[in-house]
Amino acid sequence: MTDRIRALALLLAAALLILGAGAHAVKGWTLVGEVLGAQPSSAGLMGVLSAGWQLGSVSLLAFGLLVLVAGLARWRGQPVASAMLWIVAAALVSFGIGAVLLGDRTFFYFYFGYVVIGGLLALGVAPRAEVGSG
Repeated sequence: MTDRIRALALLLAAALLILGAGAHAVKGWTLVGEVLGAQPSSAGLMGVLSAGWQLGSVSLLAFGLLVLVAGLARWRGQPVASAMLWIVAAALVSFGIGAVLLGDRTFFYFYFGYVVIGGLLALGVAPRAEVGSG
């Protein structure tokens, strides 16, 4: 696989993470907030849940920006911090699989999307196969 294809995999993953962070922050919390607002709960609980939700959104954005920087570096033929990307890929795949297995299938495609994005990251940082060695 060429470095350009690997760079495109990283850039696609970055775009999905960055767009997903925006959707998570705006639309996701709006829906969750409406459902939770209909339930009897304290303002303190809503504040903590909101803060945690926003942390998730900011984390997705940070992951996306890290992957974007790596994808641009790969595109330019520069070295990429593979260890950091493997950690992000493992986190996304682990979360996605866990959510798919534990969820009620309502958000199956969203959760499975994390597995796909983690797979794109793995594709983008997988070691090159050596041709003709040995």
